[in-house]
Amino acid sequence: MMRKSRSLVERTAEKLRERIRSGYKPGDCLPALRELCETMGVSLNTLRAAQALLAREGLVDIQHGEGVFVRAPSQSLRIGVLSELNLLKPLCAYHRNLADETLQVLRERGMTPHLFCGTVQPGQSPEESTCPEFWEAAGHHRLDGAIILNFPAIEHWLLRIRDMTLPVVADFTPYAVHHADVRMVEVGLQALARHGARRIAALTTSAMDVKSLFEQTVLDLGLATDPRWFLGELEPALPGAGWEQFRQLWRASAEKPDGILILNDLLFSSAAQAIRELRIDVPGQLRVVTHAQREAELPPAPFPHTRIEFDPRDFALAFVDLLELRLAGKPPPRTPPRVPYRVVETDGESGGRKVEGGRWKVEAGNG
Repeated sequence: MMRKSRSLVERTAEKLRERIRSGYKPGDCLPALRELCETMGVSLNTLRAAQALLAREGLVDIQHGEGVFVRAPSQSLRIGVLSELNLLKPLCAYHRNLADETLQVLRERGMTPHLFCGTVQPGQSPEESTCPEFWEAAGHHRLDGAIILNFPAIEHWLLRIRDMTLPVVADFTPYAVHHADVRMVEVGLQALARHGARRIAALTTSAMDVKSLFEQTVLDLGLATDPRWFLGELEPALPGAGWEQFRQLWRASAEKPDGILILNDLLFSSAAQAIRELRIDVPGQLRVVTHAQREAELPPAPFPHTRIEFDPRDFALAFVDLLELRLAGKPPPRTPPRVPYRVVETDGESGGRKVEGGRWKVEAGNG
């Protein structure tokens, strides 16, 4: 049965190739899906699979909501994908998944990706690159563009990346993706308010990006916080980081928060241990909202909580979209791209889940 299904997709893809070669120019839009289904006598799923196959070959470009367009034949662009963080470490699963998805999307767009992996350990911020092979390839024009997934957020690195003549997509440049933790502040605080929480705490990895936004959103929603309840600049991949910081936060004052926003899934995983050890009643004493990677490989929390889920592939798509803008000499979007998310309520140990709205939410104004 599976052999027949694959054969039908391949035959449909070959018919599409023949149509494109005989009657289409680069930039032309293929007929609508349902029209093609009727003329070719195949199902919608078969046609979509065939078009995805052509997209991986670089023959067409699928623009969701717009159509399927014929791509111009060109030499495959060589794209460097750099992670200074050591992707082989067990607690670097998110960055590893992001790198894998980025490589896959680049291949689907007809480019040739090259992965460069450094040896930076969680918590380290070296001045010099731990992956000189990337800079050598960039300096000797062996790359046509680059996506830098992560690097130490210190001035030396920021200046080095901004001075690159190679088209590059990276944080703290005009071609950057809107981080999940920034978007999570508003969405997460709204979720806590809906559940009745009024005194809000937060654990995050990037206080520089989100502290002022957190404080303003708390004020806008009529909630309250305490400076001792906001702990930032945490390194989530350090063993026990969330566990230690949550205990510090909980014991900082006689008055306790009744809601907490945790902007990293690794921090949440270890903070959940501290919540259980301190015998805090969730959700009776404390409501919890956390960032979550879709299909993450982390143990579930043993109490009800709200998950704001993001898919690494959506970040990869946003990175590659920005790179294509740079390669085409086009200006960056007015605001950084924002990726879809979904809010999921889970009851903890039993694994029961309820997806708010039943679908991924895509924000307006994605650039």
